[in-house]
Order: sequence, then C-alpha cells, then structure tokens
Amino acid sequence: MSNPSRVLALSVAPVTCQRLVAVVLLALLSAWLALPALAQGPPKDLPNFKFYDLQGKPFARANLKAGLTTFIFFFSPDCDHCNQEAAWISAELPQFKGSQFVFVTWEDNNATIEAFRKKYFDKPGAPPISFVKDLDFNIDNFFGPSEVPSIYVYDNNNKFVKVFRQETKAKDLYSLIK
Repeated sequence: MSNPSRVLALSVAPVTCQRLVAVVLLALLSAWLALPALAQGPPKDLPNFKFYDLQGKPFARANLKAGLTTFIFFFSPDCDHCNQEAAWISAELPQFKGSQFVFVTWEDNNATIEAFRKKYFDKPGAPPISFVKDLDFNIDNFFGPSEVPSIYVYDNNNKFVKVFRQETKAKDLYSLIK
C-alpha cells in the first residue's frame, strides 16, 4: 500500500511548480512593462499633484507661489538622512531666496511633522515652506519612483531641473535657483 501523504505530495508538486513558473513570468513581465516608466523619470513639467496640508485641506500645484524655484522634498520625520538634509538646508536658509519648499510625507501624525518643521524651519526669513501629507500614497504617480529622501527640483517656470535621491548638501540645491 502506498503512503497517502507521499502520493498527495507528488500530485501537488507539478501544480506548485507551474504556479511558481507563472508567478516568476508574471513578475518578469511586470518589471519589463515598468521599465519605460522608470527610465522616463520625473515629469518635465511640475505635475498637478494633490496632497493634504496638516489641517486636512487639499494642497495642489495651484497653492504654490508663481515664479519661484520649487523643491518637492519627499521625507519622513524619523529618517536620519532626511533629518541630516533638513539640518543642512536649515543652516543655509537665506541662500534659498527665490525658492519654495513642499515637504511631502506619508506620516499621518501631525505632531511628528510639526516637531520636524519647528526643529529646522521655524525661522525668520525662511522661504515659503509647506508641509503636506500624501495620504493617498500618490507621490510615485506624480513624480515617478520615489524613496526617502528624494528632492525634485523645478525651476521658476515649473520645468524639471533635477532629482536627488540621497542626502544632498544645501549648496547643491540652492545652486539650482534661478
């Protein structure tokens, strides 16, 4: 008499292998289809994004001041690299005249976001700085693949200039202001 568990294992194995092959092929196909989006990078024009301010009101491109270089900073208040970058920017805020910042986070805790803002940017003479939440997790849809920290730079005509996907010194940012 044959062992029933062994018979069951043998009959299940081909189905499992077929599923594994199907999953791997599907993953490869998905990656191949995503390549053009990854290669394309951020949009050439500042997109019509929609995030939410700390009061829960929509914040969109229309809320930005016209004629300024715009830095879209995707961050997390708990990220060490984000804090280092914010410290560098904070130390040289006067150099950012002619620009504005939009700090975008997935963090939903207003107190945590507000503590980050006060620590680095609650200073006289700072450029316009907005802190917004990406509650719908759409930053990748608006700007392409993002990681924390990422800074998307758009010039005073809302044209894409550069993206930074790691800690970036303040000088590398303010040198792009026109």
